[in-house]
Amino acid sequence: MKYRKIVIPLALIAAAGIFILTGINTKWFAAMKRMAVSQKKIAEFELISPESFRISPDSRQVAYAAKQGNRMFIRAGGSKGPLFDSIIRNTLAFSPDSRRIGYAAMKNGKAVVVVDGAQGAEYDDISYETPLFSPDSKRVSYTARKGNKWFVVTDGNESPSYDNVKNLVFSADSRHFAYLAEKGGKWVVVMDGNETAYYEGIGNLIFSPDSQGIAYAAVRNGSEIVAVVNGTAGPAYESMGNLSFSPDGKRFAYAAQKGGRYFVIVDGREIPAYDGVGVDTPVFSPDSQRIAYMVMKGNKWIPVVDGKEGTVYDGFGNLGFSPDSRHAAFAAAKNNTQIVVVDGTEGKSYDVVGALTFSPDGSRVAYAARKGDSFFVVSGKSEGPPYDAIVTGRGGKIVFDSPSRIHYLAMIRNSLYLVEDKAGN
Repeated sequence: MKYRKIVIPLALIAAAGIFILTGINTKWFAAMKRMAVSQKKIAEFELISPESFRISPDSRQVAYAAKQGNRMFIRAGGSKGPLFDSIIRNTLAFSPDSRRIGYAAMKNGKAVVVVDGAQGAEYDDISYETPLFSPDSKRVSYTARKGNKWFVVTDGNESPSYDNVKNLVFSADSRHFAYLAEKGGKWVVVMDGNETAYYEGIGNLIFSPDSQGIAYAAVRNGSEIVAVVNGTAGPAYESMGNLSFSPDGKRFAYAAQKGGRYFVIVDGREIPAYDGVGVDTPVFSPDSQRIAYMVMKGNKWIPVVDGKEGTVYDGFGNLGFSPDSRHAAFAAAKNNTQIVVVDGTEGKSYDVVGALTFSPDGSRVAYAARKGDSFFVVSGKSEGPPYDAIVTGRGGKIVFDSPSRIHYLAMIRNSLYLVEDKAGN
């Protein structure tokens, strides 16, 4: 499926998550446009492995792997964890409330999961991108291997063994838990310990935001792909994009392709989508009443909000709605520059933009930008002070603490700073 996003993800961090420091920004030391309200150093380090670096969900803390001799440990909030032979890549994770840390490590040839400094049982291997915390931060789950069999460990309890396990997910209320498991060449959804129907392949497993529904894409009859919502399969397609419930759980949308034609399917209705549908779209508004997506026409991209097509662009990213559902915004590529578009109104041009976020009341939008060798945050019409990098990957983001105040993480040389600032109008 033509699921292309032409706009380059914000180049403050590479796709893998490693910092790209563009040299020392001498303007920072000489004549800044204005100073941030508060700037606090929270870490100092050399360039590190991208797989070992993680920012907390509140964008106020950092955790990363560090070496001591030929052994490794996790440093978080100034605290040093126990020594291991190695830290398993892509396993370091904060809990949603930013108060807990988990990761997987190797010790004497065995893999262990460490949560809040406590080591779990030993296994032959731990899967990447686990452990996983529940939304309420109280539960922990991960996939582990003994011999040639995989199983899921949730709250310390092991599931039955399978040939393979993936796509662990908690419901929004943290009461339900599901994952995909392979058994005898077939795949099955396991929800709260119960196996559902078997398919030739399954992906995109999600819970509805109200925790009452579950959906996934399934392969049957060799090549047919169907969206299965609460156990009911929809029409067959040749390929399918991400699935999306509305926040109230009552609506459902996804992108799909068949016979060389592309569609956005909203509440069971097929909407033609020219030559492709943008990655991570369609998206619903927080009140579940509005929907937006990007469609490809030729080699250009067109935003579609509430069924109405907008201006044509060379690329796009970060499509979303404000918390009050009144505004829609996205980043766009235009004439070799990038801009932010809010309700059809284009903002100032920069070399790169990204990491869009709205204030809680929806009155302001903030985003990261680069112009020349300067990286900064734009809020309203105001540009913040320049840095060597703004951290918007590996969990980093711009956060509104109120409609008039923001915070984010930024780099100066090899030091990471927590920056608190006023939000511009």
